[in-house]
Amino acid sequence: MKDFPKKIWLIVLFFLLLSLSINLLKENHEKEEVLGINNKNIEEVVIEESLNIAKAQLDISNKSVEKNEVYVPYYWKNGLNVDSKDYLLGYIPSINSFYEYYVSKNKILLGVNPRKYDYDMEEVMNVVDNREMIFSNGILNESQYFQWEENLCDSFRLDSVGKKIFTCLNWLNWSGIELSKKSFVLTDCSIEDTDGYCLFEEYSEIYYDSKKLGEKRCFQNENEEYLCDYDEYVKQIEYN
Repeated sequence: MKDFPKKIWLIVLFFLLLSLSINLLKENHEKEEVLGINNKNIEEVVIEESLNIAKAQLDISNKSVEKNEVYVPYYWKNGLNVDSKDYLLGYIPSINSFYEYYVSKNKILLGVNPRKYDYDMEEVMNVVDNREMIFSNGILNESQYFQWEENLCDSFRLDSVGKKIFTCLNWLNWSGIELSKKSFVLTDCSIEDTDGYCLFEEYSEIYYDSKKLGEKRCFQNENEEYLCDYDEYVKQIEYN
């Protein structure tokens, strides 16, 4: 009888420990349900995460060795002097704004969209070699239209600029003006791991001449801020 209280306490202690163990197991199970994982798939989650990290690193390395970097003129995206909206004060629209204006003007005056011409590189070389060109800071191209495509693009060397020239039919043939009447702009770029210039048809002269039709302010005012000559106007573009 002396050992009876001791046995009772052992039994009580056993049930207390058993109850505590059950509660701990239950709590862990609830946590796993909240997290959406269990012992079986914890390892799979870790493996999947490590694969994603490896894939991200692979993507970065591929990006760094991309061989074609086409840079379009900076102002083609942003325009210049956009606050004034006055070409005589140096306003030059972005290429999107210009093209909307140009297409609507052609439709109203001529009833047609700009036509397309076919050129070969020899024609381009002959014309470009005899024309003054604008040099502009570039911004990395984001447009599908101005991407480098080998079947539509080519390169040649001009001694007058001392670098290789890269150009594509799309880059020279969007205004519908004959090649001999076009003006051109160059940006630094890197194609097929070679540094050189990307050559594009330039629209500033088309825009300036178009806006100047019927313009009288240059004759009636002595406003020194007015750019009444295209050569003055184009200086706004150089290296912008």
